Amino acid sequence: KVRRFISPILRKIVNIACVRKIVLEGYKKKKKDTPYIFTSTHDFKHDVHAAIASMDRHGYLLEGTTNHVDYNPEFYAVFINGLIHVDRFDEKSRKESVPKMERIIKSGSSIMMYPEGSWNNHESMPVLPLFKGPYLVANNLKKQGYNVKVVPMAQYQNFDEKEVYVKVGEPIDIASYDSKEGLIKLRDALATLKWELMEEHAPRVKREDLGNDPRSLFLKEREKEYLRGNWKDDC
Repeated sequence: KVRRFISPILRKIVNIACVRKIVLEGYKKKKKDTPYIFTSTHDFKHDVHAAIASMDRHGYLLEGTTNHVDYNPEFYAVFINGLIHVDRFDEKSRKESVPKMERIIKSGSSIMMYPEGSWNNHESMPVLPLFKGPYLVANNLKKQGYNVKVVPMAQYQNFDEKEVYVKVGEPIDIASYDSKEGLIKLRDALATLKWELMEEHAPRVKREDLGNDPRSLFLKEREKEYLRGNWKDDC
């Protein structure tokens, strides 16, 4: 209850504190006092800040990078917002995160997940194949009488530019499908939103300007983004 109360203030602080300018496009208000499973694409350092600032309600963050929790001071702010930490290398920790997320949604708060599981370092795939987390939580809750929908959120940032563009789609009842089809529908929605942002905001580059090894150019830019992070050991 305390976190839900301070959430609007915290979201404004996160928006101001983020070194990037968050540009939210075409966000349609969701049902008031209704918890959702928000799912975002995952590409760059400030996509967590942007997601928290862009939501119109309180949401706990599912976080799977132990390095950040141990060493990154910014995650004190995430803890204040609400954090579900899962050690992705520990099967027990992964299993225990599911009932925690279910409890949060039953209490009236939403959750934010990054179902790609890691930053997308693929130069030609807008969204990586998704892990089952969103479907698992939505399906478990449906069996308990809670019809919780999944909200797709895509983010895009040009290399070395200050704007983070965020686009949010309509909620999807993925638990009304089987696991495979539900995750395909969610991934399609995420990829469509991401592609629309790229069409609107990505700089146009001629093929001849990329040389014979465009992947290496892409990975050099990705390396710059990783080096912006506060990494203390080999993560």
